[in-house]
Amino acid sequence: MQLGETAEEACLRELYEETGLQLEIERLAFIHENFFTGQESDFLNKVNCHELSFYFLMKPLTENLSVKSESFGTDGSKEFLKWIPIAEYKNYKAFPTFFADELKNLSVNSQIKRIVTTE
Repeated sequence: MQLGETAEEACLRELYEETGLQLEIERLAFIHENFFTGQESDFLNKVNCHELSFYFLMKPLTENLSVKSESFGTDGSKEFLKWIPIAEYKNYKAFPTFFADELKNLSVNSQIKRIVTTE
C-alpha cells in the first residue's frame, strides 16, 4: 500500500499493475490474520510474522479477462497467473489454503468472515 491509499485503492491499483485487468470491488469478503515464521532476506534468521489480509469480491468492467502478467517473485523468478475453477482450488499450491472450502460456500449475502491461521 502507498501512504494515504485505502485497502480498496491498493487492491485495484496492484491488480491493474500486475495483470492489466480493471475490476470493480463489490464488497469485502474475508479478513485473514496469519501468524507464521518467516526469514529475513539479508540474514538467515527466522522472524515471527503477523500478516493481515483483506480479500474482496470483485467483478470485471469488461468481458476480456486475459491476464498480462509482468509480475516477479521476491527471488526474481517470473510469476504465472491462471484462472482456476473454485472446485479445483484444492488441487493447486495456492494460498490461503482455507479458500478451497470457504469460496465454495460464499454467497452474495454472506457476512464478512474473519479467519485466523498459522500457515
